[in-house]
Amino acid sequence: MGRSRIRMVFTDAWSPHPGPVGLTAKGFSIDLGLEITGNNAERQPTPSRIDEGVSDEPDQLRASGIAEPVVPAVSRAVVKGSSIVIDNAEKAWVYTIDGRLLSFTKHPTVIKAPAVTGVYIVRMQQGNVIRSQKLTIGR
Repeated sequence: MGRSRIRMVFTDAWSPHPGPVGLTAKGFSIDLGLEITGNNAERQPTPSRIDEGVSDEPDQLRASGIAEPVVPAVSRAVVKGSSIVIDNAEKAWVYTIDGRLLSFTKHPTVIKAPAVTGVYIVRMQQGNVIRSQKLTIGR
């Protein structure tokens, strides 16, 4: 109940509407004041639909014979001197900050660091988990 407003947008069917704000292509918008009245009871707040971190795991899951998923250890990359040392990865990609691929390696442990000082992205894959990490390489 109370004052509100409504926006009516008139446009042709072939032009996309830009959303709740902005210019309307081939048309116009009208904002109208609106007074909502009535004798309905106040609305009650709805229960939260935000994930509160509580597991929705069904009862007896552990007893059903379903094994826990195996989660691989987290891949990490560290700059040491003129090398990038990678722990726990099956594959690794090194990208420039603007997205250009510099190198790809299977079963990496040590990769030669790029010669140019700057920020690079190392993308590592272990099993089905892919992790990206930002590295600053300085000489």
